[in-house]
Amino acid sequence: MTTQVLTEAKLKHKNAQSILTKVLLQILAKRGNTLWISTPTCSVSNTMLVGFDTCKIGGKTIISIAAFINSTFSSIFTQREVYVSADDKYQKMINLYLLALKAYNKRNQRMPNNTIVFQNSCAGDQNKLFFDNFVVPFNQLAKEAYKQNIHWMLISVNGKTN
Repeated sequence: MTTQVLTEAKLKHKNAQSILTKVLLQILAKRGNTLWISTPTCSVSNTMLVGFDTCKIGGKTIISIAAFINSTFSSIFTQREVYVSADDKYQKMINLYLLALKAYNKRNQRMPNNTIVFQNSCAGDQNKLFFDNFVVPFNQLAKEAYKQNIHWMLISVNGKTN
């Protein structure tokens, strides 16, 4: 059952119609409806966008993934894992990426033609480590799991500015 709570003061507010419209939109979103969809300027059908990020919470280091799993980029798959070492981090990233592909496949009844992966950039000396521990093993496992090559592009984003 979808619910939404309003106080009497909000209902008596002079902008009650605007408030009620927003409440209705919240209820629609809670029911799984897509409220709006951006229109891309170029064709990106059968493409999955994926982002990885890490953070520390309560002494634990967490890797998370968010992936758009439909052609309008309005349905999102998210998951997170705790990791303890760099080797563990890369294995968790591979597992999360494979789960995102599985979610895309389940929703669309096919694999994406292309995947664009965004991740925090790593220092130059870590690029080989990333390639050896994430890129190569992922490609091997994905090909075994899906009996095809997964075409993907990696974009390293440097979020730190001086």
